[in-house]
Amino acid sequence: RSFTIAAAERWERIYAWSSYVFASLIGLLGAATFWAKNPAHQLLATALVFGYAAGIVCRISVRPGIALPALMLVALPTAFSALARVDSNLAFYAVILIAFLLGSFETVRFIYRQNIEQISLKHEFSTLARHDALTGLANRLGFQERLAIIAARARATGCLIAVHSVDLDRFKEGNDAHGHPVGDALLQAVASRRSGTLREC
Repeated sequence: RSFTIAAAERWERIYAWSSYVFASLIGLLGAATFWAKNPAHQLLATALVFGYAAGIVCRISVRPGIALPALMLVALPTAFSALARVDSNLAFYAVILIAFLLGSFETVRFIYRQNIEQISLKHEFSTLARHDALTGLANRLGFQERLAIIAARARATGCLIAVHSVDLDRFKEGNDAHGHPVGDALLQAVASRRSGTLREC
C-alpha cells in the first residue's frame, strides 16, 4: 500500500527515534563495560559497538539525518568512557573507535550520494521512457499509464472523462517542403500551445 507523504514522514520519525534510543542503549552499555575492569566484557562491548555501527552504515546510509546521530550515540559514549579511564590500552580502543566513527561518516556520505545518483537516473530514464523527446508530451506508454490512472479515478468518483485527438492537416507536405527543422519547430509550437490551454489532470 502506498503511503501519503505525511504518513511516510511520521513513520520515518518513529524509525529515527527508535534508532536513537537503541543506539543510546548500546552506547551506554559500552560505556558501562569500560568503567568495569573485565577485559573480556570490554572486548565484547567493543565488538558490539563496531558491529552495530557497521549495521547502521549498511542499513540507513540513505537517511544520513538518522544514520549520523545514531553512529555518534553508539560510539562516542564508549570512546569517552575508555578515554576517561586513563589507561593506554583502553585509550587505544577509544582512538580506534573514533577513527572508525569518522570513517563511517565518510562511508555514509558516499553511499548516500551513490543512492541519490541512482534514484535520479531512474527517475530521468522513467521520464524519458514516457515522454516524447521533441515535444515533451507523453508518448504512447505515458499516455496509456496516465489514462489508466485517470479512468480509475473517474470510476471511483463518478466523473466523466473525454479523450480528444488532434491531427495536423498537410503536416507531411509542409515538412517535406520546408525541411525537418521547420516541422520539428511546428510540432513544438503546437505542443506548447496545447500544454498552455489544458490543465493538468
